[in-house]
Amino acid sequence: MKESGISIVFFWLVIYLSYPRKSAGQICKSEFGGAFHQCVMFNDKTVKCWGAANKGQLGYGDTSTRGDSASEMGDYLPEINFGNNQDVIFLAVGYLFNCVLLNGPNIKCWGYNSNGQLGYEDQIDRGDDPAEMGEYLEFVDLGGGFKPNSVSAAIAYTCSISRVESNLKCWGVNILGQLGYGDIIDRGGASGDMGEYLDLVKVGTGVDMDQVECRSESCCILTRTLTIKCWGSGTTGRLGYGDTSGRGDQVNEMGDYLQEVDLPSGVTPSKLVLGYDHAVSDFFFFSIFDISKVSITFSTSSFLSFFSV
Repeated sequence: MKESGISIVFFWLVIYLSYPRKSAGQICKSEFGGAFHQCVMFNDKTVKCWGAANKGQLGYGDTSTRGDSASEMGDYLPEINFGNNQDVIFLAVGYLFNCVLLNGPNIKCWGYNSNGQLGYEDQIDRGDDPAEMGEYLEFVDLGGGFKPNSVSAAIAYTCSISRVESNLKCWGVNILGQLGYGDIIDRGGASGDMGEYLDLVKVGTGVDMDQVECRSESCCILTRTLTIKCWGSGTTGRLGYGDTSGRGDQVNEMGDYLQEVDLPSGVTPSKLVLGYDHAVSDFFFFSIFDISKVSITFSTSSFLSFFSV
């Protein structure tokens, strides 16, 4: 018990020491980590990124690493340009790319585009050239009736929920069915993949989605009735169905065939957080120090040993 308490204190100390030092007058609203880069969203609806930029993932129109030399952070680190009158509502950081939900609502994505994860019907990286950000960076076309209110970026694929009728669309790599279309066909990297051509992901009759969270090779949704459904790779039991079978790459696996994750009795999920090979559901979380209020639903990651109490 004593060792567990020390582990918890050490964990939060590491988080505190690694947290970015803000520019004058800015307050960090949320921080997100990619593979080799970090981004932070501020309460003034702006975004800054630092770390590796080999694929343009920092969004500064070059491939220069930031954060490893003096005079690169704080006020020296510029805000990312998303165009005129574009306020950032939500930020999603993927493996080597990022997406933002902007007022409108619209989505813009930049960085690595190996499998069409940016959603521009090509495989061209964006953000590594000055003429690719700001007004040059187009909105992702999800179809006229699709009004996004959230976006989640993972390893080479992206998903978004629409505020209208609670619909879901996903694009990018699909080798393990992580897009949830009942096949293993990539979407987003070729002409005719996006817009009205991009189908809705079927998650079940009458399912009203509140959150989609994608990481690694799997996705989960949290519904407004406080249930969870997951699909994609089932390795290490990350989907939470009591097996290691994948879901979403075959017919008759999505929609009403996709079961709800069986959570412990008496708990009510409020938020989803996915790691590399595990998922965490935040149930009550009154205080960051009240670790007993956080329930780990399924995992094989040794990282979670920090939460032992």
